[in-house]
Amino acid sequence: MAPKLESAGTAHRILTQAEKAGKQISRVSSKDTYSRWQAGKAVGFEEAPAQSMETALKLLRDLNISVKLQERVTGANESANGRQEITLSDGEKLVARMYVPAYGLVPNASYIPARYVDTKGYVVVDEYLEFKGAENVWAVGDVTDMEPSQLIYADQQSSYAAEATLSVLHSMEPVTYEINPTRMLGCSIGRNAGVGFQGTMELLPALILQHRKHLFAEFLVPAVDGSLYQSEVGQKRVVL
Repeated sequence: MAPKLESAGTAHRILTQAEKAGKQISRVSSKDTYSRWQAGKAVGFEEAPAQSMETALKLLRDLNISVKLQERVTGANESANGRQEITLSDGEKLVARMYVPAYGLVPNASYIPARYVDTKGYVVVDEYLEFKGAENVWAVGDVTDMEPSQLIYADQQSSYAAEATLSVLHSMEPVTYEINPTRMLGCSIGRNAGVGFQGTMELLPALILQHRKHLFAEFLVPAVDGSLYQSEVGQKRVVL
């Protein structure tokens, strides 16, 4: 009999946590293997189509993953035999070999003075991605209040900030940053399924799997050595 695997967490993002749970459970192929996954509520992103949330939940359940909504983990302790003893807010207790808590997104801005961040901890930037209230200080990626916390936006912002910095060094006025008007997100669930959306349209599973097959590992080396940004195709690539 294959080992049982349970994962529980306080996830707030159905889509991103669905990918984690799906990949985890797909590593062990057995009817005796299952994962229990908690979420605060059945929503992912305010702008995501409702059908995307329903699809994500269905795909998880198809992988024999038990999903409990409106429950939270109130305690987790390791027993003498190395197993994890997990207590849920409804009083239910679980015993698992592995416990993977998922807490959502928190901007890493604790070192930034409070006057530069909003009530959620994100750095407030202007149309040039500069700190509001500071000169020639830029912020890019997940720490800003400009766009969602995703690779595609961090990538675009970092390229812009590099060009803006060069403009300032050459005493030139930088152009304003162009915000991506359409939200796009995709995640694979297991090895053969996926869910995602672009704007108000749900994306085809085949498209999700094609883009997320290797979780963008193929971009690692060319991104580090800079070759990824040396061609027009590379600069305009689309990443889900």
